[in-house]
Amino acid sequence: MFRSGTLLVNLAGFALAACAATTAAPPQDARAEKELAGLLERRDALEDQFEKSELEYRRQCELSDGECQMQLIDRRAELLGAHSTSQCKAEADSEREVRCAAKELAAFGELEVAADYYGFESWCFERLTACTAGLERAAAEAASRERVERRLSVIGASDEGVALRASVEFAKEKIKYMRSTLLPGTEEVCRNESESERCLAEVEDQTRALRDELGKPDGEYDAEAGVSLYRAASNAAVSCHEPESTCLAGELTNLGVTRHNRRLLQKSLGALEERQSLLARAEAEAGKKCLAEAIEKHQPKIVQDYQLYARQRVAYFWAQLHKAFLALHQSQVRCLKQSETAPSASAATGGGPFAAR
Repeated sequence: MFRSGTLLVNLAGFALAACAATTAAPPQDARAEKELAGLLERRDALEDQFEKSELEYRRQCELSDGECQMQLIDRRAELLGAHSTSQCKAEADSEREVRCAAKELAAFGELEVAADYYGFESWCFERLTACTAGLERAAAEAASRERVERRLSVIGASDEGVALRASVEFAKEKIKYMRSTLLPGTEEVCRNESESERCLAEVEDQTRALRDELGKPDGEYDAEAGVSLYRAASNAAVSCHEPESTCLAGELTNLGVTRHNRRLLQKSLGALEERQSLLARAEAEAGKKCLAEAIEKHQPKIVQDYQLYARQRVAYFWAQLHKAFLALHQSQVRCLKQSETAPSASAATGGGPFAAR
């Protein structure tokens, strides 16, 4: 009996030991498990970021940049085939199964396998979210540009907008006109490139501020601020041309000498200013046609008078040249008056100084 009792006790001990061996938890590797938790957190954050994108953008990016998703399926199958356990295979889907396998790998100190898998998956999500972010950014920029051009049209078609646009263009055209009548060898008078560049850089800064305001969403846009910035940028653009314009006018009146010739220059400049005011209101195509037809008619006379003035260099031929320009400007004014309409959207944007280039 004693031996039988001892045998029973020993058998029971062996059974308990075997049971304990089958239910023992896997060894713990705290460092590896912490690192795996960080990998999973990063992966989940990237997936969440991707899922928050518009469905249309996600689909586009899965087509254009989603090759890594197919590669991920192969990597997942390889990992599960080599490392999944019966406990992990009982999970509801392959994503949960691979997480289960990864945790067991980390617990047994084999984090590298799981880290490689989740590193690749995170890289794939980074690629996809970069793609959707690019599409969202492009859409936002396109919407902003549309708002800018639409609001520029509204401001530019107002009475003040028409006057401001005309003043900017007149400041430029006045210099072109006066420079075209300078004698050969004097083309560089009144130029100050460094000052002009500095001033125009300031205008560019004001233009950016204007376009930033005009591009804001409807709830953030301040219409009064938009008009004020448009006015400021226009006046700044005009002021940049004033020193050169004043200098050139002085040079030309000195060459013309007589009081009559000075009045002739002012009359031609007045017609040019009226032309620009009318042009600011004209339909783009009608305006171009009026300018082109008058140039075709008057240019031969202008060229002829300039050649005579360049050879003779006397006040009489100076006057003849500016009379030819006056005739050109007045011809353009008459044509524009005949086609005059209310300021149009095409005129406001097509000829505006702050429209997209």
